[in-house]
Amino acid sequence: MRYNKILLLSILFFLLLLHESPANTYYVAAETGNDNNDGLSENYGWATLQYAVSQLSAGDLLYVRGGSYYESLVEVQAMGTADNPIRIKAYPGEQPILDGREPEFIQKPNSGWEVVDAERNIYRSTTTYPAGWNAYGFLEEDGRYYHLVTYKSYEALSADTEFWTTTGHTYVGPGVYWNDTEKRIYTRLQNPSEEAVYRTFNIPADPDPRKNILHIGLSHRGLTFDNAEHIEIDGLDVFVYEEPVRVVSGSHFIFKNMELMVGQYGLLLSDTSGVDYLIDNLTFHMHLPDWISWTDMKTDPKPASMIKLTSMNIRGSQIEIKNSRFLGTHDAVTGYGHDIYIHNNYMETADDAAQIGSDTYNFEFSHNMVKGPGPSHYDGTDTASPFPGTTFIHHNIIDVSTLIFWARKDPTNTIASKYRNNPIKGHNIFGSHGSSVHGDPWKIYNNTLIGGSKVSYGDHGYTEWQDNTTGEKHEVYNNIILLTEDWIFFREPEADDGDEIYDGNLYWRPENSEEPFYYRLQNGTNENDYRTLAHFKSSSDFVATQSYYPLGWETNSIEADPQLDSSYHPSLNSPATTGAIDLSSKGWPGADGSSYRGALARWSADPGYSFYWPMFLPAITGK
Repeated sequence: MRYNKILLLSILFFLLLLHESPANTYYVAAETGNDNNDGLSENYGWATLQYAVSQLSAGDLLYVRGGSYYESLVEVQAMGTADNPIRIKAYPGEQPILDGREPEFIQKPNSGWEVVDAERNIYRSTTTYPAGWNAYGFLEEDGRYYHLVTYKSYEALSADTEFWTTTGHTYVGPGVYWNDTEKRIYTRLQNPSEEAVYRTFNIPADPDPRKNILHIGLSHRGLTFDNAEHIEIDGLDVFVYEEPVRVVSGSHFIFKNMELMVGQYGLLLSDTSGVDYLIDNLTFHMHLPDWISWTDMKTDPKPASMIKLTSMNIRGSQIEIKNSRFLGTHDAVTGYGHDIYIHNNYMETADDAAQIGSDTYNFEFSHNMVKGPGPSHYDGTDTASPFPGTTFIHHNIIDVSTLIFWARKDPTNTIASKYRNNPIKGHNIFGSHGSSVHGDPWKIYNNTLIGGSKVSYGDHGYTEWQDNTTGEKHEVYNNIILLTEDWIFFREPEADDGDEIYDGNLYWRPENSEEPFYYRLQNGTNENDYRTLAHFKSSSDFVATQSYYPLGWETNSIEADPQLDSSYHPSLNSPATTGAIDLSSKGWPGADGSSYRGALARWSADPGYSFYWPMFLPAITGK
């Protein structure tokens, strides 16, 4: 009997060793490898990523040596396990790139172009490029990147006007066009004129593409995962412009320490049933240039629509996006799902930091630095959230005070007048899409929100979105809301229906402002304007609202200068350092009972500035 026990224990021990024994470590090296090698050592690595990933199984580690892998549509169909994931990692100290760029254009000077139209500075590639369906790219000058416009036709690329046209034949700045008959790439780098955009640009200094660094590739897909699970990608950059990385189907992925050059989309998580994705320390390069107007991308015929999409498009659940940089993006994150956590990111946005479907729930957006519009209310799925009131927006800095180029000159008056009449103006802090039948109650607390005026006569979107019939309150507490221009804080808030509440906020705008603080405050049958918060608090409306809410409608809010420094911290004597409502009993994420309003405590009370990404300062935005 004892012998049998020893034998059984020996077998179990052997099986344990077999389970825990390390799987294979492989190598791939674009410059020195060969797919006929066994891939098991640095000197006998494979040559192509596609062959390398096709050899991987649970527990394997693939080291990717530095250099460019000129491949497209690298398909990964491999199954790791929770205990033995598949890991694809950059070799220590090296930078591998899955590279969809045409290398001849990156050199400066180069001979990859010939003159087609000297008067308009139009050039054509000397080589044909038969694969693809559009051209995308970036102009690099003095270490900075500028997204080239992907033109839909030669007529648009060669247009003599920079004004709006109903045909879309408008030259809207440096760009590229791929002719599917000739199979050649055309480019025009002529500077946009001051007359068209109301500002002067001198980029590039020389419109001859042979004297510039151009990162150009045709529409291709990069890394694609289909029927794959438990995979970690670490340190592999992807410069493929149509879809650098896409998960068609699969769960349990980690993407970290990567750079993606984004033509239209960056990283797509397309599996609606997919779960468990971690996005950590990714840089998304979109770099939309200042000479592209918002209506160029959004209003028909959309002359620049090919470059206006999103850095991340997501589906599924248990998605965490952190420590990442979204540089010059249109939308940073779009999609829908549940249990989504977006935190500690730096975002430069032209449209939305996060455009999440109306049926999304358990969504948290926190501790992000956003230069541009923040998250938006979105009703694109026409489905109400099964758990309303579980969107939490807290401890973010969202600054939309920088003016943007809304619309170019429009001789035919086809662009909406609110854009045409306000061609250079700020964006709103929180956006909206469609109309919601059930409403979209958020919990917005301890944010620092900085806006100017809006293109249309509305507030900045922190108010209740549409009619809220969900039974959950829309709640806005302890925010600093600072307007740099004379504008309203509220448009038509309903102080009498019990489904929204505002308190503990600090409001500030220029002291000579003439616009009302409340525009058409609705209280029962009354609809009144109030010039200031103090004016409202001295009114009968304010007294009436006290019966609706235990904490009172704006009882603890103030209108005062928060005295913010250049890093958005309030000064030692700022009124923002005290007076916040204690939210700790609500059980909301990050609601810890702190007394300060806004996203940041004053410097002396903030032990670690690294709580936010320190690189959100302007120095990092160049690349």
